[in-house]
Amino acid sequence: MKILIRITLMFAVALSWSETAAAPRRSWNYAQSENFEMMTSASVGDSRELLADFEEFHALLQAAFGQPRIAKKRTTLVVFEYQEDFEPYKPLTEEGQRRNVAAYFLGHPEESLIAMVAGPASAREVRETVYHEYVHHFFDLMGYKLPLWLNEGLADLFSTMQIKRNRLELGHAKIGYMNAMLSTWDLDWLFSVGKGSDSYHGGIAQQQFYAQSWALVHFWFCSPEMFPSYLKFLDLIENSGKDSAECMEEAFGMNTEQMKDALDAYLKKGRYQLRQLPLAEKPERKRYAFRRATDFEQELTLLNLEARALGLVESEIKLIELAERYPAEPRPYEILAALAGRKGKAQERLDYYAKAVALGSRNSQVHVLRAGLALSRVDVGSSLDYRMPEDQAEPLRESLRTAFAANPNHDAIIDLLAYLESVAAKPKLSSVELVQKQVKGMRDSREALLSLAVIRWRIKDHATAEAILGMLRGRKPLEGGAMQRMELLEARLGLSATAAQ
Repeated sequence: MKILIRITLMFAVALSWSETAAAPRRSWNYAQSENFEMMTSASVGDSRELLADFEEFHALLQAAFGQPRIAKKRTTLVVFEYQEDFEPYKPLTEEGQRRNVAAYFLGHPEESLIAMVAGPASAREVRETVYHEYVHHFFDLMGYKLPLWLNEGLADLFSTMQIKRNRLELGHAKIGYMNAMLSTWDLDWLFSVGKGSDSYHGGIAQQQFYAQSWALVHFWFCSPEMFPSYLKFLDLIENSGKDSAECMEEAFGMNTEQMKDALDAYLKKGRYQLRQLPLAEKPERKRYAFRRATDFEQELTLLNLEARALGLVESEIKLIELAERYPAEPRPYEILAALAGRKGKAQERLDYYAKAVALGSRNSQVHVLRAGLALSRVDVGSSLDYRMPEDQAEPLRESLRTAFAANPNHDAIIDLLAYLESVAAKPKLSSVELVQKQVKGMRDSREALLSLAVIRWRIKDHATAEAILGMLRGRKPLEGGAMQRMELLEARLGLSATAAQ
């Protein structure tokens, strides 16, 4: 069974606090690596190897994609030594029953959690599933916005990555997909499946969706004759604004029927090619230092799992009590902010993030989310004349500069900082210069460029503002409020027929 990460979090008030507190108390240890934190009740030796495995997988993904710009997000590995300890923290089905899983992945804007059981039970199949979900996480950090079928297909492909001497091997068969791939379904159907589709959530259609997504990506990625066109397809799907079928036809010269026939022929061969990527050197396996976890760290970790995976009202109350007992700790407020966001309580979420920032949160994502929430309330949809008072702008500016210092490759920070200075009553020159320095290396710099154009318009440098808008017209169109803002600026500069507001 595929382990789900997109878990429907529900409030199960019927479950008592005593049920989740029933697990026997174990000795927990803590470690931190370059990209992960680990809380573990398993042996230090096994935990150290597991942590090194995850760091190696992260390094291999970076080697495979060769992308220098990748955001950072706190990712915590929670490793239980015994299944009986893990049982109370397993996510629930819609009927309120424990899911029969050996691991799960929870992705959230400010942090991600991987919970699993150590030992043989968490070997190949479980590792592959957790790695699959980590690939989704990795793509998110890189800023990829891929169609669902492509995201799932690539995650399956890379989850079976293996190291052989000085090379990476991709394309090992996914056990369980073979029976589902006796024949392929219509590719128009595959491309149409979304997160809300029934085909994504159960039954034979779900099996076919995952299997066919993997098979198509495998065909394109691992076949030497298809790979060059696959690279062109990726560029088109990221930058052209066209849908999967249009990008496929432009890249491969085949419509959906022709590609289905080619995929069927590939599958009927009964053997699958591997793609080998050179590896200059194997990622270094470090001996990470472990220490005994504090009572606060252990209690926070388990409450975090309960609150996010089970949605218990009691766990939220316990988090508030924990915050009161440890008034200098920001992390309970970070989790409470996420829970408030899940309930649609925007002001409560913003207040909790502000509290975490005031207590010195070291999570750069918390600073980004706090600034993003505050700036999302700025209504410039009907006017370019709003000016944020300096007493409101400066705390957000400080949060974004703090986040940038910890995470300089996170493009969202630059977008927000540029937007902030474009609406601030007194734009700060050092922030504008930082944006101008970073914008050239961004994966998608459209919104940051638009904000720079607004700033140039505000200081009467209309020639530069017009030049920036000219650059934007040659790129993928902006959406929503950003597009409306661009149209308003064009009107102010006399570049469109739209009447200036």
